[in-house]
Amino acid sequence: TMATVQASHENEGGRLKVLLRILLVRHAESKNNWLMRTLGADEYKRQRCDDPELSELGLQQAARTAEYLKSSPARVFCSPMRRSVQTANATAAALGVNPEVWTDIHENGGSWNYAPTGEKRGSRGTTKAELATEFPGLCVPDAEVSSEGWWRQENFETGEEAIARAQRVISRLKGMATSGNGERVVLVSHGAFLSTLVATAVSATDGTFDHFNCGVTSLMLLGDPASPKWAVEFVNNTAHLPHDLTIAFTYA
Repeated sequence: TMATVQASHENEGGRLKVLLRILLVRHAESKNNWLMRTLGADEYKRQRCDDPELSELGLQQAARTAEYLKSSPARVFCSPMRRSVQTANATAAALGVNPEVWTDIHENGGSWNYAPTGEKRGSRGTTKAELATEFPGLCVPDAEVSSEGWWRQENFETGEEAIARAQRVISRLKGMATSGNGERVVLVSHGAFLSTLVATAVSATDGTFDHFNCGVTSLMLLGDPASPKWAVEFVNNTAHLPHDLTIAFTYA
């Protein structure tokens, strides 16, 4: 898939025009990630939080990632999940912008926790007031988060629903590309959803696009704004993190 997408970067007249640059960032290590990594699956299930904050290591990862991303102006989007907002806040502060909530880039499954029976059950997620109190300066459009929370399903989101959500994100990104001036956007999202999003964008039918905490993937929309082509520059880059902050761990 990578070779096919990169080949579309060229046409008979030379390189295609860059319409939009998209940097996909997985959030820094959360306390749930830390639980799974250090204490294992059983303890993770017992202590898991439906909307965890970043771990101490995660806060360091977020700061390093902000340094890496601050070189060029960009809009910064995040999901309404705290780990995404905290990671995005660091990058947005380095860029001198306010991060913006984009609910559709939340993690696959939605906001959930384990029921006493062991089933995955939906929880409401943060409300607009909670986000405003915890994260001053965060842009939270009314259409994205309500006073009753942002997740309205009782059940764990299905794979088909996650793909449909990825398609909505892709459609919105293509809309951003219509100006055709090569603007840059940063999407601070989540491991499983980023894999779904990249696979959907490049029409990959097998394999996954794993992202470590603060791993960065660079995509571009190229060519004609009416029918843009996707190009992948790199996937899951963690070169900006020192060895002790690079966690080869994907989901939890």
